[in-house]
Amino acid sequence: MFSAAVVAASLAVGANAAFAGTKSVKIGDDWFVKSDQTTTPVVKISKNSKVKFTWSGVDTHNVTLKSAPSGVTKSKFTFDDRSTGTKTTPKFSKPGTYKFVCTIHEVDGQKLTVKVKKPS
Repeated sequence: MFSAAVVAASLAVGANAAFAGTKSVKIGDDWFVKSDQTTTPVVKISKNSKVKFTWSGVDTHNVTLKSAPSGVTKSKFTFDDRSTGTKTTPKFSKPGTYKFVCTIHEVDGQKLTVKVKKPS
């Protein structure tokens, strides 16, 4: 009985750890890429975590918030045209789905979704 409780608790901690902290996203020439080098355009974090956006590549890009949970101020999550070496790390304090694009390269598929989970 005790070992089952320990296993369940460790699984719960592991599941939450996957969402916690700061996640890194590189902004490159017409793409967003997560820190694990996958180009999956979905990042999952927990409430009050951050996403560190780092501009790389040759072209200029922006990060524009297209949709967010009700009450989120879009201007706090929208970053003007920038180039290589620029970094910004906004904090996501409201659970829900945030959809971002680079408006310069949106037609090329430069889109990103950030899913913010409520802490359990």
